[in-house]
Amino acid sequence: MRQQKIYYASLADEAQRYGDMIEYMGWIVQKSVKKQKDLSNDEKNLFNIGYKNLITQKRRQHRIILEKIYQFQEEEKDDESEENQMKMGLMNITKDKIESEICEICDKILETVDLLQEFSKTSESRVFYSKLRADFQRYLADASYTDHYQSKVQKAKENYETAIRDAEGLFTTHPLRLATALNYSVFMFDNLKQPAKAVELAKSAFDMALFDLETVEEEMIQETLRVMQLLRDNVTLWEADLKYDEMQVQNQIDEEDRVELRKIIERKHLDEEQRKKNLLHLHNNNVYQEDLIKKDTDNIFL
Repeated sequence: MRQQKIYYASLADEAQRYGDMIEYMGWIVQKSVKKQKDLSNDEKNLFNIGYKNLITQKRRQHRIILEKIYQFQEEEKDDESEENQMKMGLMNITKDKIESEICEICDKILETVDLLQEFSKTSESRVFYSKLRADFQRYLADASYTDHYQSKVQKAKENYETAIRDAEGLFTTHPLRLATALNYSVFMFDNLKQPAKAVELAKSAFDMALFDLETVEEEMIQETLRVMQLLRDNVTLWEADLKYDEMQVQNQIDEEDRVELRKIIERKHLDEEQRKKNLLHLHNNNVYQEDLIKKDTDNIFL
């Protein structure tokens, strides 16, 4: 029966039916908890893919409705007609519904992770669950900006710090260690508003992995390079942001520099999936170049 559920979950992944995938993996989780055993690596991967893809869909919907509300408020700020009030009311209802769905998903996985982490025996497993908890605490905070936002951000910060400490037991080139640094740096930049610290963390993780790159096992090289590329991309963009802000403050930026810097910064606003599909995975004269990003990796780390 367990193998059957795993196969069902794999099929649901291919069909992009992530709700079904979570349901099948829920059965696996219940059996593991009952036996007081951790999930296997393959089971962790399916569990992760299901929840990350589902929450990504909801977060995308949330961004769309927030942008719609902002645009509407800007364009119709002087029109308080009954029709506009009705439209705004419907948009807020939609926003509240999406936020409720995000909170439900996050609460469910956080409860599940608490059960599973009790049986994690390895450093890799502990990092996996701590990072997962931190990620979904962050998503929960993003969907609850007016409702105890700071307390949820603090919980995410604590879990990222735990994951970072646990990740020190992994090789500097381990994809999970790199992904933890990647996500924590994004959290620092977006939620904690600490761009300099975000750059420092991402750059340090990248540099240490680069120094040890020759020791990476062949089966991990593509994933290691993929996450390293994401780290480098973020450092480039964030440093451009910092430079732009500094030059604005000093009032020393000319028009040509302004246009060039804005081009770099605007890359952040490109669709995430398209940007990641354009990532290069180059190593040893393109031997490890990856033609297509796996469908789950667009969402696993961010």
